[in-house]
Amino acid sequence: MARFTRIVCPVDLSEWSQRAVDHAMAIAHWHGAQVFVLHVHQLVAPALVAAPALAAESFQVIRLSDGERAQLEAALRARVTADAAAGVSVSTAVVEEFNVPDTIVSYAEDVGADLITVATHGRSGFKRFVLGSVAEHLLRAARCPVLVVPPHVHDAVPRAPVAYQRIVCPVDFSDASVRSLSVATSLAAEAGGRV
Repeated sequence: MARFTRIVCPVDLSEWSQRAVDHAMAIAHWHGAQVFVLHVHQLVAPALVAAPALAAESFQVIRLSDGERAQLEAALRARVTADAAAGVSVSTAVVEEFNVPDTIVSYAEDVGADLITVATHGRSGFKRFVLGSVAEHLLRAARCPVLVVPPHVHDAVPRAPVAYQRIVCPVDFSDASVRSLSVATSLAAEAGGRV
């Protein structure tokens, strides 16, 4: 049987990412897992200025101030307070990096995650091309299963243990998709559901 013990849930503090947190917590209740809620603040550098004398200044990375970091940390803690009080082991972290998806993958590997639960905003077309898709990158790069929570999914509140009754598992007959199918059938068997 597939058992999840360490779940990483990256969030951007949107309502969509809250749904991913809800599902991560529900799975944590179901499996007795620890949840790591992660916010990766994307670092940026100002555009290069034309004057060479100012070029060194233009490469200064804009980091969070102490106050901004404290606000983000408080917002993360507020999202998980009820779950921590209900007995789920929850950790929160704010990390600053340039590449958000790679940072999430590295963090998941560092904490030994066996599941990543991530929301998707459902962007398509030009917005997706310009903004990219963190969820898609995680699906390609993560070494553990990734549960993608789409924007139209129902909330998992109340966050009681849930058992997924219908699981869709796309396969292309690669080794990775065969492993995915194994996890999906295991979860369905445990929950009395179907794939």
